[in-house]
Amino acid sequence: MNSLGGIMKLRTFCEIARDAGYRWAWNEPYYIDRSNDVELQESLNSMFVWYRHSALTIVYLLSMCEERGNDTDGVGQ
Repeated sequence: MNSLGGIMKLRTFCEIARDAGYRWAWNEPYYIDRSNDVELQESLNSMFVWYRHSALTIVYLLSMCEERGNDTDGVGQ
């Protein structure tokens, strides 16, 4: 990911949170290694615990953008 793409993703994230009526947001980039089943399960369980009480969760799925043939930034998709 180039720095411009990262900035655009962060900006889009902030706009989505603002448009949903939130004044504060937390952005946490998280990579899950899907080639390791144990790590994948542990990561998903941890994310569930961390985010289950959040008012809003925004997820950017890089693999979904790649499968659809979009650029890897995926902003606005």
